[in-house]
Amino acid sequence: MSMMIGLESAAVPSDLVAPLLFLRGLPERDLAGRMLGWALRRLDVDVGTAEEMRTMASLDEFWSQLEETAKGWPEQFRAEGRAEGIAEGMAAQRASLREQAALRFGGSAERLAPLLDRVDSPTRLVEIGRWLMVDTIDELVAKIEAAGGTRVH
Repeated sequence: MSMMIGLESAAVPSDLVAPLLFLRGLPERDLAGRMLGWALRRLDVDVGTAEEMRTMASLDEFWSQLEETAKGWPEQFRAEGRAEGIAEGMAAQRASLREQAALRFGGSAERLAPLLDRVDSPTRLVEIGRWLMVDTIDELVAKIEAAGGTRVH
């Protein structure tokens, strides 16, 4: 139970080491394998790797493999967090642009929503914000259509 709580409450990858070390000391191989399977699912380890690690001849083999795999976790978690943060920021910026356009152009601003959804660059959204302040709705739509979802960083 303490291993499960430790895995569930891990805030950073290094917090996972102590709960998983517990598995090395379990004398009952079947129980250790089941707990390991659960832990790997909770850590979102891909199914093939999880099965390979779970069926290893000894937990020492598993531990060696886990140490190797765990070296990449910090960067993986950072990359996932970065991507998630960018996506959330862009969604908020799109919503803000829609609101600003509605205030400026009224019902005509509805033309922008599908165009903004295709923009995949935070820099482009900032640029659209500048256009929104000075262009007419038709000019704004034309510029966004011309720019498309092209990435500009």
